[in-house]
Amino acid sequence: GDWSSDVCSSDLKEFLATLMDTRMAAKSVKTLLLLGESTAQWLISSQQDISLDEGVYPLSDTATALVIPSLTEMLADSDCKRVAWGTICRYLSCSSV
Repeated sequence: GDWSSDVCSSDLKEFLATLMDTRMAAKSVKTLLLLGESTAQWLISSQQDISLDEGVYPLSDTATALVIPSLTEMLADSDCKRVAWGTICRYLSCSSV
């Protein structure tokens, strides 16, 4: 039922977050590019509201996630490419990459 799928989903999110944190720390990752809001909602803290309009989210003290439209969205609507480019440019202009 719904309860068991929520538990599995919650466990999977926790596992993925832990795996991502461990891998990012081991490789000194500073930026993670996430394609699509649904991907971001799986990997970014549930306390943050995910929006393509914002696009830049802290993952840790040293890492940032850039959330851009999914490839499918960009292929279907060319305006989504502008959103993706805007997010990348905002990040680059505000960081010392």
